[in-house]
Amino acid sequence: MKRPFFLKGKVIAKATEGRDWVIILFSLLLAFFIWIVHYLSLDYTVHFDYRLRVETEMSGHASRSETQQPLIIRGRAKGFYIIKQRLGIGSWLTLEVPERLLHPNTSAGNEDSFQLLGSELRNLLSEALTPDVEVEYVVTEEMDFIIPRVRHKKVPVIPRTDITFKEQYAAISPIRLQPDSVVLYGKERYLNRVDSVFTKPITARQLSGNLRRMVDLMDIWGITYAEDKVYATLEVDRYVEHTLELPVDLLNVPADRRMICIPNQVRLKVRQFYPITEVDLASHFQVVVDYNEVMKTLEMQVVPTVYNELSNISAQYELDPPYVEVMQVR
Repeated sequence: MKRPFFLKGKVIAKATEGRDWVIILFSLLLAFFIWIVHYLSLDYTVHFDYRLRVETEMSGHASRSETQQPLIIRGRAKGFYIIKQRLGIGSWLTLEVPERLLHPNTSAGNEDSFQLLGSELRNLLSEALTPDVEVEYVVTEEMDFIIPRVRHKKVPVIPRTDITFKEQYAAISPIRLQPDSVVLYGKERYLNRVDSVFTKPITARQLSGNLRRMVDLMDIWGITYAEDKVYATLEVDRYVEHTLELPVDLLNVPADRRMICIPNQVRLKVRQFYPITEVDLASHFQVVVDYNEVMKTLEMQVVPTVYNELSNISAQYELDPPYVEVMQVR
C-alpha cells in the first residue's frame, strides 16, 4: 500500500531544512576565516622578544657567539608574523656585528667578555628584520657576550678531485690551488688534530680544455678559516701517444763489481703534447738504475728512474715485469 502524498512532502521539507543548516554553518565558518585573515593582515605595534647570535671578524677571537639574555624591541608588524614569533618560530636572530660595536666589559673581570649596546643596534636590526618588522626602538639597553680567544695555525690545502678527460686529452701538470695553504682558527685541542685541509670534490667530466674554478673547503668541527675558498686551475691539452723500447743503464757501479739488470730493456709509454715537433724521441729519454740506491734497499728489485729532456713530453712508463732486478755477475 502506498504512503499518502502529504507524508512524502514532510520528509522532503525536513531534508531541505537540514541542508539549510549546513549552508548556514559553512557560511559562518567562511566568514570567521575571512575575518581572521583580514585582521592578521593588518599592522600592529607590539614588543618582540628575540635571542641574539652575533657573527664578527674580531682578530684572535671566535667568529660567533650567542647569549640567553632576551633582546626586546618595539616595532610594527603584520599579525601573521606576530603569531609566528609568539610561537617561537624565528625567535633566534643572527646579526653580523662590526668589531667597533663590541665593547670590552671591564667590570666582568674576563678579557673575553664584551657588551653590545641596544642604542647602537637599531640600524643592524632594521636591516635584519626588513620587511617583516619596522623597528621603532630597542628596549634592551645592553647585552653581554663571551667571545673566547682562539689560536691559529697555517696548514696546506689538499685538492680532492674526480676528473675524467676526453680521449687523447690529459693534464699537463698537477692541479694548482691559490692559495695553497690557509690559516685556521680554533681552540688548541681542535687545532692539534688538523695538519691539512681538503677541498670539496672538484668534479669534471670529459675535459678537453683548461679548468678554472672557485672551490669551497671542507668544514671541520670547531675550526674556522681565514679564507674558506681557494681558486683551482688545471692545464689540459691534447696529446699523441708513443711507445718506446729503451735500455736500462746501471750507474755508479764499483770498478771491482760487474752488475746487470734483468730485464735490460723496458717499454716506455710517452705522451707528446701539442704542438707536435718531429724529433727522435728515443734519443731524449734515459732509463737508469743507481747502484747506490739499490744498496740501500733490502732487496735487489727496484723501479727505474726516467729522465726526460723534452718539455712538451709527459712520460708514463710501464715495465714488463713491473720492476728490474739487479744481479752481480761473477
